[in-house]
Parts: sequence; structure tokens; C-alpha cells
Amino acid sequence: MTEVPTPATVSGTSTDERVDTQSLSRTVSALRRALRTSLRSHGTREQLTGAQLEVLQTLDEAGHACIRELAERLRLAPNTVSQILSRLLETDLVERERDPHDRRVVGLGLTPLGLREVEAWKQAHERSLEGAVALLSPGERGSLARALPGLDALVKQLRPASAAATARSWTTRMNRMAAPSPRADPMRPADDREPALDTRLLTEAVTGLRRALRASIRTDYPWETLPIAQVEVMQSLAESEPAGAGELATRLRLAPNTVSGLISRLMTAGLVDRGTNSGDRRKAVVQLTGTGRERLAAWQAAHENRIGAALDAIAPEDRAALSAALPAMGALVHHLYDELGERPDENTAAPAQPPA
Repeated sequence: MTEVPTPATVSGTSTDERVDTQSLSRTVSALRRALRTSLRSHGTREQLTGAQLEVLQTLDEAGHACIRELAERLRLAPNTVSQILSRLLETDLVERERDPHDRRVVGLGLTPLGLREVEAWKQAHERSLEGAVALLSPGERGSLARALPGLDALVKQLRPASAAATARSWTTRMNRMAAPSPRADPMRPADDREPALDTRLLTEAVTGLRRALRASIRTDYPWETLPIAQVEVMQSLAESEPAGAGELATRLRLAPNTVSGLISRLMTAGLVDRGTNSGDRRKAVVQLTGTGRERLAAWQAAHENRIGAALDAIAPEDRAALSAALPAMGALVHHLYDELGERPDENTAAPAQPPA
């Protein structure tokens, strides 16, 4: 990617409280992309867009919600949410239901098929992480286990107040950290001084942080102007360009026609344009425009600012645990890409060392 600027740190009263905001932002972004690529390689259905999955996950958390509540939680325009819901209603993943406390109010909830889809998505995420977690050292797994409360605290800071007040299942699930998990034993290190890492809780923490960040950043970059799928294409081009639609589809594990559609919209917006393939001038390739590079840099800066503000608001011990876990998060990204037979870009996924 572009040159890494001087690491920024979150203010604190001691060295242990500092977290390299840029490294955390970069590593979380790389982990999100590695997980999405891994899921696609395992054949999770591409019929559902990222926005549709977000709506399903939010309904799974809330139990039921109206369009206005979903728009507030996801920080999307109500008409955008209505369009997303239209497709989910057609495919029988969501249904309309009356509010039990006020029959005049019509809400939305998941159908049995929708519940199964969300559960299958969770299990696919967990399977993707399990193999990579098994390759971590006992110390790395221990540092991730100690960082789980800090990840939960970040999510709470990033979420809109309305979502934090009414979220049903996230806090309940994360409270299981306080009790031994029957699924933690396979990841229990030989050295009992290191805490066991429950892959299920790690999966929920990582996916929860990813969704909270995605919703939070829409305050600066509305989804309608720069969807995350377009950001992924731009990030891939920033790592290696020019590239053709086929090459980008392989990197992102997306169908070529899906990538072609994304490229078309990015070209219309002036964020990418046609490039030249030095090896074969007949091959159509694309590259970022100057405007595209500026937009991507601004998006990443907004991402870092959101994480920085959230870090500033959590407890010093949570910041210290997150800082100590950065190398393990980076190693997790590398192991995920190893399973795919790829290597992540070193500037976006290099395991970071805690600040001295």
C-alpha cells in the first residue's frame, strides 16, 4: 500500500497505555479482508451482499426492528435500508411482524431461513479462524485471549448509542468470557499460565469490531458514496496495480462479473481509470486515479481517527492488552493468507510490535 506514515499513539499517562493507532487500524483492516477472502474461498454464498448480511446480523442481535431503527444502527439512509430489505423479503430471509406491545407498529425480523443463514455465516467465520488460530504460539493465543475484553470495549465505543442501548445478544455472548467455555479446551496452551483462547469468542469479537467500524465510518463516508466492496477493490489496486478484472477477482475471491460491475462504478466516479499492461498491451487493466488515491487515503485516515477516539475512551488496561496483542493479530492475518496460498501486503498486515 502507500507509504506508512509515522505511527500515531493514543494519549495515556504511562507507556503501557499507548497503542499504535495506525498499526491497530491497519491490522484490523487486514484481518477483515483476510477473513472475507477466506470465507469466499470456502464457498459462502455470494448471492448476499455485505450490506444484506449486515441487516441480517443486526436483526439477529435486536430480535426485531423497524426501518428507522435499522437505519440508525447501520448509519444508512432509510431508503437504502428499504432497498436492502426488499431483496431480503423476496428471498424469505426477513419477514414483517407486529410489535407485541403495540399492534399498530410493524417491525421486521428474521425468518427461520434467515436465522439459519446467519448461523451458517457465523460458523463459516469460526471455521476460517480455527485453522489460523491453531498455528499461533501459546503466547500469541494468550495475548489474544487477554485482548478480548478490550475488543469488546472498542465495539461499545464505536457503536451508535441507540444500538448499544438495545443490543440483545452481543453483551450476553461476550459475558461468557467470565466463565470457562467448553470449546476453549482445544486451544488451551500447555503452559497453564497463559489463558485459553475460545475461537468462538474471538470470531464474535473480530466480526463485531468490523461491523461497528464499518457503521461508524459512515458518519464521514456514507455507504451510498463509497460501499465497502468498492473500497476493497481500491485497496487491492493500491497494493499492486495496474490489474485486470480477472486478477482482481482472483485476489478478492469474487466472481469476475461482480468485479467488473464494481470497476464500472469506480470508473464512473472517477476513482479508477484504464491503465497499460506493459507485458500485453491488448489486456485491459485498471489503476487508481489521483482522486482515487486521495479518497482511499482519506477513508483510511477516517478509519484510524475512529479507532483512535474509541481507544482514548476505554480503560488503560484494555489499551495495554490490545497493544500487546497486535503481533498476534498480525500473525493471524499471515496464517489466514497462508491457508489461501497468498501473502498479505507487508505494509497492511505486518505484525506490529508494541510501542516501547
